[in-house]
Amino acid sequence: MSQEQYDQISRTFIAASEEYRRRDGKMPLFVPEGGSNDIGAMGYVAAFEEIAQQAGHDGLPSRFSSVITANGSGGTHGGLLLGRY
Repeated sequence: MSQEQYDQISRTFIAASEEYRRRDGKMPLFVPEGGSNDIGAMGYVAAFEEIAQQAGHDGLPSRFSSVITANGSGGTHGGLLLGRY
């Protein structure tokens, strides 16, 4: 499958999914692969805040020296770094 075909299928699927949710009275917010948009980045900012809140509770260390994630577009890393500061 070419990149162009993949992109077209993705756009069609996203549009159909969003329309389906709107018909249900929902307000869909699309986050692309890798979370590389403002919504996705803010999700990882919130994830970092949650990590910080959980530190020192339920047997977890009070500080983490590392947070390990998968790597793709860098959206996850960007959001986590923003959350740290």
